[in-house]
Amino acid sequence: MQVKAEGIEAELGNNGITLRVKSNDGKHVGRLQVGKAKLRWYKGKTSVNHKDVSWDAFLEWLESK
Repeated sequence: MQVKAEGIEAELGNNGITLRVKSNDGKHVGRLQVGKAKLRWYKGKTSVNHKDVSWDAFLEWLESK
């Protein structure tokens, strides 16, 4: 699967990109790593516990909403 970010003129490399997520009051919520094959969510400040989802499963979930 090819992934491109709008407004950014770059394609994802092997490590993808990481988005740091904070709440409206600035508290760290977690990180979302977006890669070519999957998305990986790290809740909180941990770097070992994460949840992975393939692009196909993610898109299927979105379409079900």
